[in-house]
Amino acid sequence: MLARASAFIKQRPWFSLAAIIALGALLRFWNLGEPSLWADEIASVSFGRVPADLLWSDWMVYETNPPLYYALLNGWMDVFGEGEFAVRAMSVVFGLAAIAAVFVLTRALHSTLAGLCAAIFCALSAAQLGQSQEARGYILGFLAATLAGYALIRIADAWGARAHRVRELWQPYAIYAASTTIALYTHTTFFILPLLANIFIVWLWLFATPRRFSDALGWIGANLVVLALWAWWAWITVLQIQTGAETVSWIPKPSIVDAVAIISHIVATRSFEIANVLIAGAFGAVMAWGWWKLPLERRVFALVFGAGVPLVLLGISLVRPIFLERTLFWVQFIYLAMLAVGVATLPWSRWRVAVAAAIALVLVADSFNWLRITYREPWREVAEILREQAGPRDMVLTSSAISAVNFDYYCREDGCGGVEILAQASERGRRGIGQFYEGPELTAQNAAAIVGRYERVWVIARTVDDATPIVEPLASREGEERLGDETGRMRLTVWRPNAAQ
Repeated sequence: MLARASAFIKQRPWFSLAAIIALGALLRFWNLGEPSLWADEIASVSFGRVPADLLWSDWMVYETNPPLYYALLNGWMDVFGEGEFAVRAMSVVFGLAAIAAVFVLTRALHSTLAGLCAAIFCALSAAQLGQSQEARGYILGFLAATLAGYALIRIADAWGARAHRVRELWQPYAIYAASTTIALYTHTTFFILPLLANIFIVWLWLFATPRRFSDALGWIGANLVVLALWAWWAWITVLQIQTGAETVSWIPKPSIVDAVAIISHIVATRSFEIANVLIAGAFGAVMAWGWWKLPLERRVFALVFGAGVPLVLLGISLVRPIFLERTLFWVQFIYLAMLAVGVATLPWSRWRVAVAAAIALVLVADSFNWLRITYREPWREVAEILREQAGPRDMVLTSSAISAVNFDYYCREDGCGGVEILAQASERGRRGIGQFYEGPELTAQNAAAIVGRYERVWVIARTVDDATPIVEPLASREGEERLGDETGRMRLTVWRPNAAQ
């Protein structure tokens, strides 16, 4: 029976892949629009509404993320609208395409069976599910990086087989150049992708294939295309560093414990507390077996990316912390592939089925548990409270002009009780999307005059973004609501100005 099933899969892999993608779609579209957008997603919508001539100009010096995702979201919202379900659906589409890309990559790396196994793991992964349900660009970056990895395997195979003219390999070179450029314009940290790709290709050219001039010329040409296309954003990044305009100062320097936990989320599970590390160890053993069963050049490919990405991110984080689950997420393409190859190369077929089923069950349990426990910022709830309880003589105070522009997403259509949305003056002020804020910014000098005009002040506090200190000397607190959960990560407090009592 197993032999017949295996033969069917090998003969009609695309039917099996379509079924896996359909399963992935069910998971990703389920409950997609129910949670309110969180702060970064609302920011995506705000940037998605920015005119193209600003997105693709040095105005972007005040935004860490490149403009490609925002530009795509702009066109998407023109067609499908700005509702929570609509703006997240674009990421779902990229996430489903990523399942197919993981299949193609893993099949090129090892076999059709391994490719389908990797696609199943990708469809069920909580990390994949999370990024596919967010209106952020990380899943687009993952898709692009996976396709770039596929192109590298194609190039390695072609170089090892026989001599080629440059034009004979134009397709994998074009896939690499296009995918890498898309990744670079999705998130700044994707500079690691071409860096590691060149390390692998240089090793391949020097030690694993005949050192042909035509091969080197084709690769250099592909990289020159990438460099030319990326030059503008590289220049913007330099300006951000020189002016201190980049927005990564909030990221903490990772400890060893933090790094291990983050890596375990990408390698295996993300919602089982200490068990995440233990499960990652078990998954890692299967990956190591799969890695060992690959030919040498594929082992080097997997090692360069699988170990190189976290090491480079950690090295950079010693100077400027950028080591986060979301910045490491894209390297999951090689972890999923190695996990699948490990399963597909186990000595006995019954072991393969049992281990694949066990991994799939763990991933499903993790995904559903993650959906159950993950913290969702209740911005929609804030707007509903204001709509029900605030009056036209009240105001809402946010931590910055940027926050005021973002919060307006939930007040544009249904209103927020007719209240004005005001902003505390901040270091970034009206730079970036903050320039679209039209009201005054509260400072120590003008706060008393502005606060005194209103009957009540509603202060939105999110983690460290809290304008409460500027109100405390001028008003008395009437109430407080801890929203979303009991951790106090988001609070809505009500203050009555002293002059109004």
